[in-house]
Amino acid sequence: MGRHDKARGALEKAVQLASVRGEDEQIATATVNLGTACAEAGEYDEALRHYEKGRAISEAAGNKRTLCQVLANLGDLYLSLGDLNRAREVTQQSLQIAIETRYVRLQCLAYMNLGEIEYADGNLESALEFLDTGLEKLIGMGGNFRNTTLTSALRAMIRSQLGYLDGMRSDFIEVEKGLKGSVTVGAWHIQSVCLRGRAEIFAGELDAARASLERAEALGAELEPAAKGRMSQELDLLRSALQDQMER
Repeated sequence: MGRHDKARGALEKAVQLASVRGEDEQIATATVNLGTACAEAGEYDEALRHYEKGRAISEAAGNKRTLCQVLANLGDLYLSLGDLNRAREVTQQSLQIAIETRYVRLQCLAYMNLGEIEYADGNLESALEFLDTGLEKLIGMGGNFRNTTLTSALRAMIRSQLGYLDGMRSDFIEVEKGLKGSVTVGAWHIQSVCLRGRAEIFAGELDAARASLERAEALGAELEPAAKGRMSQELDLLRSALQDQMER
């Protein structure tokens, strides 16, 4: 059994135990975490089912922090499903609750997710503003490598598209710091390198983009099978974008 399967099994047991004890807050938290495990494995229908259950329990119990988290997760899931309107709606709800409760970590996440949503909707300048705000808050609270690296990589790609190449290169420095600062390889490593590669394509740096693709593929080989589903999409996007440029 892989590490991902073991973690999922532990989460399922946590949900069962909390249900037996009738502890609503623990049920909601464990259910949301189980939904995240499903989302990371590309099982979006299962993830949505767990998230909606966690949302209902949190709303009924008046647990605003857990509700804030599940709304942020739902926004990320709807983004993955391409439903930008729903993604924007629940993420804005999450941000509002995070501001009301002074939950800074979730404010950061909401701003960064809104940046991703605006980018997916083609609103590059708006996306950049949200990402700038999210990163500033995240760095101010000593944010983790995963979130700062992923957000810097996405911002680099947007800056590249807008022609802000100096800013892109500054973001590359932050991406490398994050990649080198973590001990084990996770899916976010591959996603960050793929985003860097796509930024390099927009900047016309095809040799660098090919190197990023090779690096991402090598990192992907280190992932467990259960964690590869979503990252295969990232690799395919980079391969396709690079192939399109090479054929021109």
